[in-house]
Amino acid sequence: MNTIERLNQEQIAKLTANKKIPDFGPGDTVRVKV
Repeated sequence: MNTIERLNQEQIAKLTANKKIPDFGPGDTVRVKV
């Protein structure tokens, strides 16, 4: 694993540590706030 991939994995782990990410499936509607 190169350095960029390792840093990305660390950031993803930090951001998702206390959040539950729901499972998505085909046909689901997703709202995105910008």
